[in-house]
Amino acid sequence: MTKIDRRSRLGRLLLSLASDLSDHVGGYPNAVQNEIIDQICRIRARIYAADQQRAAGKRSISNADYLALSDQLTALLLALGPKQSGHPDAMMAAIGAEWPARNHQRPSPEAAALFLE
Repeated sequence: MTKIDRRSRLGRLLLSLASDLSDHVGGYPNAVQNEIIDQICRIRARIYAADQQRAAGKRSISNADYLALSDQLTALLLALGPKQSGHPDAMMAAIGAEWPARNHQRPSPEAAALFLE
């Protein structure tokens, strides 16, 4: 993501959004998810700026452009997918010795229950 000014309201909004979206995908987004998160933040910044200008009585973009940005944001959020749990390695570490990683045996029911929580 491009450098964000943490002192501005918009900067704090975008950092919070990027952090929330990263957590949404399990805390460890891959390269594609990072790109989607970056695009979501850019579009959200444009929507935020348009909202601020409209609140001040100015009109920065047309209604059609605003709706197009909203549609793009929705499409990107859908592309990011549903909420996922933590990183697979972290889940495996939580299971500990119960998970037979080297011999590819099925885990005990107790270990499987931990994995599925």
